[in-house]
Amino acid sequence: MEQPEEHRPFLELEQGDEVDQKNDKPQRSRVVVTLLLALQLFAFSIGRSLTVLSLKLRQKDIICEKFLSANGHDGYDQTCKRPTGGTAPEVDVEFGVVEYWGMIFALLPAMVVALPYGLTADQHGRKKFVVLSAGGILVNAVLEAIICMFPGFLPLRLIWLASLVTSFSGSELAFCAFTFAVAADVTSEKRMSMVFLLLGAVAMIGGFLGTYLSVSIDYSIAILLGLVMYSITICVAAFTPDTLAGGSSTLKNGLLNSEISYLIDIRKVLHEVARVARLVCRDNKQIGAILLALLFAAHLGVKTELSLNPFPQSSLFWTILILLLGLIPCYKSPLSKDLWMARIIALISLPGALLLVFSGGSVLPFNMLIGMVLISATNLYPAIMRGLLVHLSEGKDIGALYALFGVAQSVGIIIQKPLSALLYLLGGIGQIISVVIFVLSGVILFCVWPRRVNNGAAEG
Repeated sequence: MEQPEEHRPFLELEQGDEVDQKNDKPQRSRVVVTLLLALQLFAFSIGRSLTVLSLKLRQKDIICEKFLSANGHDGYDQTCKRPTGGTAPEVDVEFGVVEYWGMIFALLPAMVVALPYGLTADQHGRKKFVVLSAGGILVNAVLEAIICMFPGFLPLRLIWLASLVTSFSGSELAFCAFTFAVAADVTSEKRMSMVFLLLGAVAMIGGFLGTYLSVSIDYSIAILLGLVMYSITICVAAFTPDTLAGGSSTLKNGLLNSEISYLIDIRKVLHEVARVARLVCRDNKQIGAILLALLFAAHLGVKTELSLNPFPQSSLFWTILILLLGLIPCYKSPLSKDLWMARIIALISLPGALLLVFSGGSVLPFNMLIGMVLISATNLYPAIMRGLLVHLSEGKDIGALYALFGVAQSVGIIIQKPLSALLYLLGGIGQIISVVIFVLSGVILFCVWPRRVNNGAAEG
Protein backbone atom coordinates (compact mmCIF):
# COMPACT_ATOMS: atom_id res chain seq x y z
CA MET A 1 0.00 0.00 0.00
CA GLU A 2 1.42 3.35 -1.07
CA GLN A 3 2.23 5.64 1.83
CA PRO A 4 1.15 9.29 1.55
CA GLU A 5 3.95 11.76 1.02
CA GLU A 6 4.39 14.40 3.69
CA HIS A 7 5.04 17.18 1.18
CA ARG A 8 1.83 16.51 -0.76
CA PRO A 9 -0.63 19.44 -0.49
CA PHE A 10 -3.49 19.14 1.98
CA LEU A 11 -6.14 19.63 -0.71
CA GLU A 12 -4.40 18.39 -3.83
CA LEU A 13 -6.38 18.41 -7.07
CA GLU A 14 -6.01 15.98 -9.93
CA GLN A 15 -5.01 17.66 -13.15
CA GLY A 16 -8.00 18.54 -15.34
CA ASP A 17 -10.55 17.47 -12.71
CA GLU A 18 -10.28 20.33 -10.25
CA VAL A 19 -13.70 21.78 -11.05
CA ASP A 20 -15.47 18.46 -10.70
CA GLN A 21 -13.65 17.46 -7.54
CA LYS A 22 -14.26 20.63 -5.57
CA ASN A 23 -17.55 19.27 -4.33
CA ASP A 24 -15.87 15.95 -3.41
CA LYS A 25 -13.55 17.57 -0.85
CA PRO A 26 -14.54 17.20 2.78
CA GLN A 27 -16.78 20.11 3.68
CA ARG A 28 -14.85 20.70 6.88
CA SER A 29 -11.54 21.06 4.99
CA ARG A 30 -12.99 23.62 2.58
CA VAL A 31 -14.55 25.61 5.41
CA VAL A 32 -11.28 25.62 7.36
CA VAL A 33 -9.33 26.95 4.37
CA THR A 34 -11.96 29.63 3.68
CA LEU A 35 -11.94 30.77 7.31
CA LEU A 36 -8.14 30.97 7.26
CA LEU A 37 -8.31 33.06 4.09
CA ALA A 38 -10.83 35.38 5.74
CA LEU A 39 -8.54 35.80 8.75
CA GLN A 40 -5.60 36.39 6.43
CA LEU A 41 -7.41 39.13 4.49
CA PHE A 42 -8.74 40.68 7.69
CA ALA A 43 -5.28 40.95 9.26
CA PHE A 44 -3.75 42.19 6.02
CA SER A 45 -6.39 44.90 5.55
CA ILE A 46 -5.91 46.18 9.10
CA GLY A 47 -2.14 46.20 8.66
CA ARG A 48 -2.34 47.94 5.31
CA SER A 49 -4.60 50.74 6.58
CA LEU A 50 -2.45 51.26 9.67
CA THR A 51 0.90 51.36 7.89
CA VAL A 52 -0.05 53.15 4.67
CA LEU A 53 -2.02 55.96 6.31
CA SER A 54 0.43 56.42 9.19
CA LEU A 55 3.50 56.40 6.94
CA LYS A 56 1.87 59.01 4.70
CA LEU A 57 1.21 61.24 7.70
CA ARG A 58 4.81 60.85 8.84
CA GLN A 59 6.15 61.57 5.35
CA LYS A 60 4.09 64.74 5.10
CA ASP A 61 5.34 65.86 8.52
CA ILE A 62 8.94 65.34 7.38
CA ILE A 63 8.37 67.40 4.24
CA CYS A 64 6.68 70.10 6.34
CA GLU A 65 9.56 70.21 8.83
CA LYS A 66 12.09 70.67 6.03
CA PHE A 67 9.95 73.38 4.45
CA LEU A 68 9.68 75.30 7.73
CA SER A 69 13.40 74.99 8.44
CA ALA A 70 14.20 76.40 5.01
CA ASN A 71 11.51 79.10 4.81
CA GLY A 72 10.62 79.88 8.40
CA HIS A 73 7.13 80.14 9.88
CA ASP A 74 6.14 83.22 7.91
CA GLY A 75 2.36 82.84 7.56
CA TYR A 76 2.35 79.10 8.40
CA ASP A 77 1.74 77.07 11.55
CA GLN A 78 3.54 73.90 12.63
CA THR A 79 1.58 71.85 10.07
CA CYS A 80 2.50 74.20 7.19
CA LYS A 81 -1.05 75.56 6.97
CA ARG A 82 -2.02 79.17 6.54
CA PRO A 83 -4.57 80.81 8.86
CA THR A 84 -7.05 80.47 5.99
CA GLY A 85 -6.60 76.70 6.06
CA GLY A 86 -4.55 76.01 2.91
CA THR A 87 -1.36 73.94 3.03
CA ALA A 88 1.86 75.33 1.57
CA PRO A 89 1.91 74.46 -2.17
CA GLU A 90 5.56 73.37 -1.96
CA VAL A 91 4.65 70.78 0.67
CA ASP A 92 1.74 69.42 -1.36
CA VAL A 93 3.82 69.21 -4.53
CA GLU A 94 6.72 67.40 -2.87
CA PHE A 95 4.39 65.01 -1.07
CA GLY A 96 2.58 64.25 -4.34
CA VAL A 97 5.89 63.55 -6.10
CA VAL A 98 7.12 61.24 -3.33
CA GLU A 99 3.80 59.39 -3.17
CA TYR A 100 3.23 59.00 -6.91
CA TRP A 101 6.72 57.87 -7.83
CA GLY A 102 6.82 55.53 -4.86
CA MET A 103 3.67 53.94 -6.26
CA ILE A 104 5.22 53.73 -9.75
CA PHE A 105 8.37 52.02 -8.45
CA ALA A 106 6.18 49.57 -6.51
CA LEU A 107 3.71 48.69 -9.26
CA LEU A 108 5.81 48.55 -12.43
CA PRO A 109 8.19 45.78 -11.25
CA ALA A 110 5.24 43.91 -9.77
CA MET A 111 3.47 44.07 -13.14
CA VAL A 112 6.53 42.55 -14.83
CA VAL A 113 6.69 39.53 -12.53
CA ALA A 114 2.94 39.10 -12.08
CA LEU A 115 2.17 36.85 -15.04
CA PRO A 116 5.26 34.58 -14.70
CA TYR A 117 4.45 34.16 -11.01
CA GLY A 118 0.83 33.42 -11.85
CA LEU A 119 1.81 30.74 -14.37
CA THR A 120 4.20 29.19 -11.86
CA ALA A 121 1.51 29.24 -9.18
CA ASP A 122 -0.80 27.33 -11.53
CA GLN A 123 1.85 24.64 -11.85
CA HIS A 124 3.37 24.47 -8.36
CA GLY A 125 0.75 25.80 -5.95
CA ARG A 126 -0.38 29.16 -4.63
CA LYS A 127 0.76 29.08 -1.01
CA LYS A 128 4.42 29.96 -1.52
CA PHE A 129 3.49 32.99 -3.62
CA VAL A 130 0.99 34.24 -1.04
CA VAL A 131 3.74 34.05 1.59
CA LEU A 132 6.29 35.62 -0.77
CA SER A 133 4.09 38.60 -1.66
CA ALA A 134 3.06 39.18 1.98
CA GLY A 135 6.70 38.98 3.04
CA GLY A 136 7.69 41.53 0.41
CA ILE A 137 4.97 43.91 1.61
CA LEU A 138 6.25 43.57 5.18
CA VAL A 139 9.88 44.22 4.15
CA ASN A 140 8.81 47.26 2.12
CA ALA A 141 6.87 48.67 5.08
CA VAL A 142 9.80 48.08 7.45
CA LEU A 143 12.22 49.86 5.10
CA GLU A 144 9.86 52.82 4.71
CA ALA A 145 9.45 53.01 8.49
CA ILE A 146 13.25 53.05 8.99
CA ILE A 147 13.65 55.82 6.40
CA CYS A 148 10.93 57.86 8.12
CA MET A 149 12.59 57.32 11.52
CA PHE A 150 15.85 58.98 10.45
CA PRO A 151 14.91 61.86 8.11
CA GLY A 152 18.07 63.74 9.07
CA PHE A 153 20.31 60.97 7.71
CA LEU A 154 18.18 59.29 5.05
CA PRO A 155 16.51 61.26 2.22
CA LEU A 156 12.80 60.67 2.09
CA ARG A 157 12.94 59.75 -1.57
CA LEU A 158 14.82 56.59 -0.61
CA ILE A 159 11.40 55.04 -0.14
CA TRP A 160 11.36 54.72 -3.91
CA LEU A 161 14.15 52.16 -3.61
CA ALA A 162 12.29 50.41 -0.80
CA SER A 163 9.36 50.04 -3.17
CA LEU A 164 11.55 48.01 -5.53
CA VAL A 165 11.16 45.08 -3.15
CA THR A 166 8.07 44.26 -5.20
CA SER A 167 10.33 43.41 -8.15
CA PHE A 168 10.82 39.95 -6.63
CA SER A 169 7.83 39.59 -4.31
CA GLY A 170 4.91 41.19 -6.13
CA SER A 171 2.70 43.94 -4.74
CA GLU A 172 -0.41 43.80 -2.56
CA LEU A 173 -2.38 43.20 -5.76
CA ALA A 174 -0.40 39.99 -6.26
CA PHE A 175 -1.14 39.02 -2.67
CA CYS A 176 -4.88 39.46 -3.25
CA ALA A 177 -4.69 37.64 -6.59
CA PHE A 178 -3.12 34.51 -5.14
CA THR A 179 -5.29 34.60 -2.01
CA PHE A 180 -8.46 34.60 -4.10
CA ALA A 181 -6.96 31.91 -6.33
CA VAL A 182 -6.71 29.70 -3.24
CA ALA A 183 -10.36 30.51 -2.49
CA ALA A 184 -11.30 29.54 -6.06
CA ASP A 185 -9.52 26.20 -5.64
CA VAL A 186 -11.68 25.17 -2.67
CA THR A 187 -15.00 26.72 -3.70
CA SER A 188 -17.56 25.29 -6.10
CA GLU A 189 -18.66 27.50 -8.97
CA LYS A 190 -22.16 27.64 -7.51
CA ARG A 191 -20.90 29.24 -4.26
CA MET A 192 -17.97 31.18 -5.64
CA SER A 193 -19.71 34.55 -5.91
CA MET A 194 -21.00 34.37 -2.36
CA VAL A 195 -17.59 33.37 -0.97
CA PHE A 196 -15.75 36.07 -2.92
CA LEU A 197 -18.23 38.76 -1.88
CA LEU A 198 -17.98 37.75 1.77
CA LEU A 199 -14.17 37.68 1.64
CA GLY A 200 -14.25 41.15 0.09
CA ALA A 201 -16.57 42.33 2.86
CA VAL A 202 -14.20 40.94 5.50
CA ALA A 203 -11.30 42.80 3.89
CA MET A 204 -13.34 46.01 3.85
CA ILE A 205 -14.22 45.65 7.53
CA GLY A 206 -10.52 45.25 8.28
CA GLY A 207 -9.77 48.36 6.25
CA PHE A 208 -12.38 50.39 8.13
CA LEU A 209 -11.01 49.20 11.48
CA GLY A 210 -7.43 49.97 10.49
CA THR A 211 -8.40 53.44 9.28
CA TYR A 212 -10.18 54.19 12.55
CA LEU A 213 -7.18 53.05 14.58
CA SER A 214 -4.71 55.01 12.46
CA VAL A 215 -6.45 58.31 13.23
CA SER A 216 -7.06 57.44 16.89
CA ILE A 217 -3.53 56.60 18.03
CA ASP A 218 -0.05 58.02 17.54
CA TYR A 219 1.25 57.15 14.08
CA SER A 220 4.45 55.53 15.42
CA ILE A 221 2.32 53.08 17.42
CA ALA A 222 0.02 52.62 14.41
CA ILE A 223 2.98 51.75 12.19
CA LEU A 224 4.28 49.21 14.71
CA LEU A 225 0.83 47.67 15.07
CA GLY A 226 0.50 47.53 11.29
CA LEU A 227 3.78 45.63 11.00
CA VAL A 228 2.53 43.18 13.61
CA MET A 229 -0.64 42.62 11.58
CA TYR A 230 1.45 42.00 8.45
CA SER A 231 3.44 39.41 10.41
CA ILE A 232 0.22 37.73 11.53
CA THR A 233 -0.85 37.65 7.88
CA ILE A 234 2.33 35.81 6.91
CA CYS A 235 1.87 33.31 9.74
CA VAL A 236 -1.73 32.59 8.73
CA ALA A 237 -0.72 32.25 5.06
CA ALA A 238 2.07 29.84 5.99
CA PHE A 239 -0.34 27.80 8.10
CA THR A 240 -3.03 27.67 5.38
CA PRO A 241 -2.86 24.33 3.49
CA ASP A 242 -1.77 24.45 -0.13
CA THR A 243 -4.60 23.70 -2.51
CA LEU A 244 -2.96 23.01 -5.84
CA ALA A 245 -0.09 20.99 -7.20
CA GLY A 246 0.18 20.62 -10.95
CA GLY A 247 -3.47 21.49 -11.28
CA SER A 248 -5.22 24.19 -13.18
CA SER A 249 -2.77 25.37 -15.79
CA THR A 250 -2.86 24.12 -19.38
CA LEU A 251 0.93 23.93 -19.50
CA LYS A 252 2.27 21.00 -21.47
CA ASN A 253 3.82 18.09 -19.62
CA GLY A 254 7.53 18.49 -19.19
CA LEU A 255 7.52 22.21 -19.85
CA LEU A 256 8.13 23.04 -16.23
CA ASN A 257 10.47 20.61 -14.54
CA SER A 258 10.97 22.87 -11.53
CA GLU A 259 10.27 26.37 -10.41
CA ILE A 260 13.92 27.31 -10.70
CA SER A 261 14.26 26.13 -14.29
CA TYR A 262 11.02 27.91 -15.16
CA LEU A 263 12.12 31.21 -13.71
CA ILE A 264 15.52 31.01 -15.36
CA ASP A 265 14.46 29.90 -18.85
CA ILE A 266 13.28 33.18 -20.36
CA ARG A 267 12.15 31.51 -23.57
CA LYS A 268 9.65 29.33 -21.75
CA VAL A 269 8.43 32.32 -19.79
CA LEU A 270 7.88 34.34 -22.96
CA HIS A 271 6.19 31.38 -24.64
CA GLU A 272 3.68 31.00 -21.82
CA VAL A 273 3.11 34.74 -21.55
CA ALA A 274 2.35 34.83 -25.28
CA ARG A 275 -0.05 31.90 -24.88
CA VAL A 276 -2.00 33.66 -22.13
CA ALA A 277 -1.98 36.87 -24.17
CA ARG A 278 -3.53 34.97 -27.10
CA LEU A 279 -6.09 33.47 -24.75
CA VAL A 280 -7.16 36.90 -23.50
CA CYS A 281 -6.99 38.83 -26.78
CA ARG A 282 -8.01 36.24 -29.37
CA ASP A 283 -9.14 32.81 -28.16
CA ASN A 284 -11.42 34.02 -25.37
CA LYS A 285 -12.13 37.69 -25.90
CA GLN A 286 -14.70 37.70 -23.11
CA ILE A 287 -11.85 37.46 -20.60
CA GLY A 288 -10.12 40.47 -22.15
CA ALA A 289 -13.41 42.37 -22.08
CA ILE A 290 -13.87 41.67 -18.36
CA LEU A 291 -10.35 42.92 -17.60
CA LEU A 292 -10.92 46.06 -19.66
CA ALA A 293 -14.25 46.72 -17.94
CA LEU A 294 -12.56 46.36 -14.55
CA LEU A 295 -9.86 48.85 -15.53
CA PHE A 296 -12.37 51.44 -16.74
CA ALA A 297 -14.89 51.08 -13.94
CA ALA A 298 -12.89 50.49 -10.80
CA HIS A 299 -9.76 52.50 -11.51
CA LEU A 300 -10.27 55.09 -14.20
CA GLY A 301 -13.83 56.33 -13.98
CA VAL A 302 -14.57 55.79 -10.30
CA LYS A 303 -11.19 56.73 -8.86
CA THR A 304 -11.23 59.91 -10.92
CA GLU A 305 -14.65 60.78 -9.51
CA LEU A 306 -13.45 60.13 -5.97
CA SER A 307 -10.55 62.51 -6.40
CA LEU A 308 -12.73 65.22 -7.95
CA ASN A 309 -15.32 65.04 -5.17
CA PRO A 310 -14.19 64.89 -1.52
CA PHE A 311 -17.26 63.26 0.02
CA PRO A 312 -16.69 59.90 1.72
CA GLN A 313 -18.38 56.70 0.67
CA SER A 314 -21.49 55.56 2.51
CA SER A 315 -22.50 52.43 4.32
CA LEU A 316 -25.11 51.74 1.61
CA PHE A 317 -22.35 49.50 0.26
CA TRP A 318 -23.59 46.89 2.71
CA THR A 319 -27.17 47.19 1.49
CA ILE A 320 -26.04 46.54 -2.07
CA LEU A 321 -23.91 43.61 -0.88
CA ILE A 322 -26.92 42.01 0.85
CA LEU A 323 -29.05 42.63 -2.27
CA LEU A 324 -26.53 40.82 -4.49
CA LEU A 325 -26.21 37.93 -2.05
CA GLY A 326 -29.99 37.63 -2.15
CA LEU A 327 -29.95 37.44 -5.96
CA ILE A 328 -27.46 34.57 -6.05
CA PRO A 329 -30.05 31.75 -5.67
CA CYS A 330 -32.12 33.21 -8.55
CA TYR A 331 -29.69 31.95 -11.21
CA LYS A 332 -28.83 28.36 -12.01
CA SER A 333 -25.87 29.30 -14.18
CA PRO A 334 -22.90 30.72 -12.19
CA LEU A 335 -21.71 32.61 -15.27
CA SER A 336 -25.06 34.27 -15.92
CA LYS A 337 -25.42 35.10 -12.24
CA ASP A 338 -22.03 36.83 -11.97
CA LEU A 339 -22.48 38.63 -15.26
CA TRP A 340 -25.86 40.04 -14.28
CA MET A 341 -24.62 41.04 -10.84
CA ALA A 342 -21.83 43.03 -12.51
CA ARG A 343 -24.38 44.65 -14.81
CA ILE A 344 -26.62 45.51 -11.86
CA ILE A 345 -23.69 47.24 -10.17
CA ALA A 346 -23.07 49.24 -13.35
CA LEU A 347 -26.74 50.27 -13.50
CA ILE A 348 -26.77 51.26 -9.82
CA SER A 349 -23.55 53.24 -10.12
CA LEU A 350 -24.40 55.16 -13.30
CA PRO A 351 -26.98 57.47 -11.63
CA GLY A 352 -24.39 58.15 -8.94
CA ALA A 353 -21.83 59.20 -11.54
CA LEU A 354 -24.38 61.49 -13.20
CA LEU A 355 -25.32 63.05 -9.84
CA LEU A 356 -21.67 63.84 -9.22
CA VAL A 357 -21.43 65.65 -12.54
CA PHE A 358 -24.63 67.67 -12.17
CA SER A 359 -24.39 68.33 -8.44
CA GLY A 360 -22.94 71.78 -9.00
CA GLY A 361 -20.09 71.42 -6.48
CA SER A 362 -20.95 72.92 -3.11
CA VAL A 363 -24.36 74.17 -4.31
CA LEU A 364 -26.00 70.76 -3.98
CA PRO A 365 -23.78 68.77 -1.59
CA PHE A 366 -26.63 66.36 -0.78
CA ASN A 367 -26.75 65.25 -4.42
CA MET A 368 -23.00 64.71 -4.37
CA LEU A 369 -23.29 62.57 -1.25
CA ILE A 370 -26.03 60.44 -2.81
CA GLY A 371 -23.85 60.10 -5.90
CA MET A 372 -20.94 58.85 -3.81
CA VAL A 373 -23.27 56.41 -2.05
CA LEU A 374 -24.43 54.90 -5.35
CA ILE A 375 -21.03 54.84 -7.01
CA SER A 376 -19.52 53.05 -4.00
CA ALA A 377 -21.24 49.91 -5.32
CA THR A 378 -18.27 49.49 -7.67
CA ASN A 379 -16.25 48.30 -4.67
CA LEU A 380 -17.99 44.98 -5.31
CA TYR A 381 -16.64 44.73 -8.87
CA PRO A 382 -13.37 42.94 -8.04
CA ALA A 383 -15.04 40.05 -6.17
CA ILE A 384 -17.62 39.48 -8.90
CA MET A 385 -15.18 39.80 -11.79
CA ARG A 386 -12.81 37.30 -10.21
CA GLY A 387 -15.68 34.82 -10.33
CA LEU A 388 -16.39 35.73 -13.94
CA LEU A 389 -12.78 34.99 -14.90
CA VAL A 390 -13.02 31.52 -13.37
CA HIS A 391 -16.25 30.73 -15.22
CA LEU A 392 -15.07 32.11 -18.57
CA SER A 393 -11.74 30.24 -18.39
CA GLU A 394 -13.44 27.00 -17.27
CA GLY A 395 -11.20 26.91 -14.20
CA LYS A 396 -7.93 26.93 -16.17
CA ASP A 397 -4.97 29.27 -15.69
CA ILE A 398 -6.62 30.85 -12.64
CA GLY A 399 -3.34 32.06 -11.15
CA ALA A 400 -2.24 33.64 -14.43
CA LEU A 401 -5.61 35.30 -15.03
CA TYR A 402 -5.77 36.65 -11.50
CA ALA A 403 -2.26 38.01 -12.00
CA LEU A 404 -3.54 39.80 -15.13
CA PHE A 405 -6.42 41.01 -13.00
CA GLY A 406 -3.83 42.66 -10.73
CA VAL A 407 -2.00 44.09 -13.75
CA ALA A 408 -5.24 45.69 -14.98
CA GLN A 409 -5.75 47.21 -11.54
CA SER A 410 -2.15 48.47 -11.52
CA VAL A 411 -2.53 50.14 -14.91
CA GLY A 412 -5.68 51.87 -13.71
CA ILE A 413 -3.97 53.07 -10.53
CA ILE A 414 -0.95 54.42 -12.42
CA ILE A 415 -3.08 56.26 -14.98
CA GLN A 416 -5.60 57.56 -12.46
CA LYS A 417 -3.54 60.36 -10.91
CA PRO A 418 -2.40 62.15 -14.09
CA LEU A 419 -5.81 61.58 -15.67
CA SER A 420 -7.50 63.01 -12.59
CA ALA A 421 -5.27 66.09 -12.73
CA LEU A 422 -6.03 66.58 -16.42
CA LEU A 423 -9.78 66.23 -15.94
CA TYR A 424 -9.66 68.59 -12.97
CA LEU A 425 -8.10 71.25 -15.21
CA LEU A 426 -10.93 70.71 -17.71
CA GLY A 427 -13.53 71.38 -15.01
CA GLY A 428 -17.06 70.32 -15.90
CA ILE A 429 -15.99 68.81 -19.22
CA GLY A 430 -13.46 66.70 -17.35
CA GLN A 431 -16.17 65.31 -15.08
CA ILE A 432 -18.30 64.43 -18.09
CA ILE A 433 -15.32 62.63 -19.66
CA SER A 434 -14.75 60.66 -16.45
CA VAL A 435 -18.41 59.55 -16.49
CA VAL A 436 -18.07 58.51 -20.15
CA ILE A 437 -15.07 56.38 -19.19
CA PHE A 438 -17.13 54.79 -16.44
CA VAL A 439 -20.10 54.18 -18.77
CA LEU A 440 -17.80 52.33 -21.17
CA SER A 441 -17.29 49.64 -18.53
CA GLY A 442 -21.02 49.02 -18.37
CA VAL A 443 -21.28 48.90 -22.16
CA ILE A 444 -18.52 46.29 -22.23
CA LEU A 445 -20.32 44.16 -19.64
CA PHE A 446 -23.53 44.24 -21.67
CA CYS A 447 -21.57 43.15 -24.74
CA VAL A 448 -20.47 39.92 -23.03
CA TRP A 449 -23.11 37.20 -23.30
CA PRO A 450 -22.95 33.68 -21.79
CA ARG A 451 -24.18 32.03 -24.99
CA ARG A 452 -20.99 33.12 -26.75
CA VAL A 453 -18.83 31.10 -24.38
CA ASN A 454 -17.77 27.57 -25.20
CA ASN A 455 -17.96 28.07 -28.94
CA GLY A 456 -21.35 29.64 -28.90
CA ALA A 457 -23.09 27.13 -26.67
CA ALA A 458 -25.78 28.59 -24.53
CA GLU A 459 -25.31 28.45 -20.82
CA GLY A 460 -28.16 28.56 -18.38
